[in-house]
Amino acid sequence: MTSSRRAPGPAPVGDHDRPCVGDLHLPGHAAGLTPEIMNAYRPRKDALVRRISDRICHEVAGFADPGLAGLIDSAIDASVDLFVDALAGAPSRGHTVVTLYRHIGRAEAKAGHDLDAMRAAHHIASQEVWAELERVVPELGLPSATHQQLAHAIMDYQRRLQDEAVAAHAEVVGLVAEPRARLVAALLEGASSERLARLATPCWPLPPSVAVAATEATARTVAAAEELTEALATTWRKRVVIVADASAILPMAQHLARRSSSPVAVSWGVAPSDAMHALRWARRTLRLVRQGTIAAPPSGVVLSDDHRFELWQQADPALDEHLVEATLGPLLDEKPSQRDVLSETMLLWLQTHGSAPAMAERLGVHDQTVRHRLRRIRAMFGDTLDHPDRAGELMQALVVMRRSLHR
Repeated sequence: MTSSRRAPGPAPVGDHDRPCVGDLHLPGHAAGLTPEIMNAYRPRKDALVRRISDRICHEVAGFADPGLAGLIDSAIDASVDLFVDALAGAPSRGHTVVTLYRHIGRAEAKAGHDLDAMRAAHHIASQEVWAELERVVPELGLPSATHQQLAHAIMDYQRRLQDEAVAAHAEVVGLVAEPRARLVAALLEGASSERLARLATPCWPLPPSVAVAATEATARTVAAAEELTEALATTWRKRVVIVADASAILPMAQHLARRSSSPVAVSWGVAPSDAMHALRWARRTLRLVRQGTIAAPPSGVVLSDDHRFELWQQADPALDEHLVEATLGPLLDEKPSQRDVLSETMLLWLQTHGSAPAMAERLGVHDQTVRHRLRRIRAMFGDTLDHPDRAGELMQALVVMRRSLHR
C-alpha cells in the first residue's frame, strides 16, 4: 500500500512471539485480551461469518454461483475461527485456511474470472470485520491500545489470505511454469515481501527499490522487452510492462521507446512489495499523455516523478508510503479539531456505510452534523470513497492519522 518508507504504526499484535502457519503470521497476545474474553466472543462469531458470506454472495457477481456458497462459507468460517483461536491461545489450523483460500483462487481462475471479484469480496470482509471490531471493543471494555493492535493484526491477516488466493489464481492461469513470470505476476499483484523473497531466490535478486516502465503492447515492444534480460517483462492489460532496479531502468525504458510508436512511462522507485502501485502510476501517466494533460518529451520516455502534481490531481491518492500525506492530503489542510471529527466520521462510514441516523447514534451527535461532515468528506475525496480497491488503504491511513491525533 505504498512506497519504500513505512509509515509509523503500532507494533503488530504479538509481533515477537506470534505463531506462523504457512504464509500466515497469526496474532499472539494482545493487551487486555484473555482467553476467557475470546471464548466469550465465540458465540458472536457465526453471525459475523453469515453477514460476510451473505453480502459476498449477493453483492459480488463473480461469487453469485450457488455452487460457490459452501466454499465461501467454509473459507470465511475457518479464517475467523483461526484468528479467534490464535488470540485465545488455542491450537492453530492455518493450513486448512490457506487451502480453502487457495481453492477459491483456483476456482475463480478456472471459471475464467479475473481478480476483481476477489478484491470486491476482500473489501466487503474488511467492512464487516471493521464494523464488528468497533462494536466489540467498547462492549468488552478493552483499552485503545488493544483496539490499535487488533486493527493492525486484522489488516495484516486479511492481506495474507488474499495473497494466497491471488497466488493460486496465478498458478492456474499458467504463471507457475516459469519462475520469472511467476515473480513478475506476484510483483504486479501486490504480493507480500515474504512471498516475493521466496519467488526471487532462484531467478532474479530483488533490489531494494524497483521501478516500473509501461508502454503500448505491440509485436515490436514485446520483442524489445524480451531483450532486457536484467528486467522482468510481461504484457499486462494491453501494455508491455517491465520491472527493474530503479537505478537501472531509465536506459531500458529508452530501449523500449526506440521500438515504440507510443510513449513509455516510468514510475519512481518503490519497495518491491509496492510494484503494483508503481504500475498504477505508470499507467496513469500514459493515460494523461494520451489525454493531452502531460506532454511527452522527444525521447518518448515520460517520468512519472516529473508529474506528481498532475497525477495527484487525476488519481485516487493512495500509493506510496507517505501513507497519510498521500492518501488523506485534503484532511491535513484542516485544523486538528476538524481533522479529528472528520476522520472519525469518514472511518465509521467506510467501515459500515451506515445511514446518518445510525452513525449519529454511534458518534453521539445530531443527524444533521453527520450529514454535514459526510458532504465535506465527499467534497474532499469524491468517488475515491466508493472504490473497493481504495477503501482498505483509506481505512489504514485513517487509523494511522487518528492514532497520531490522540497520542
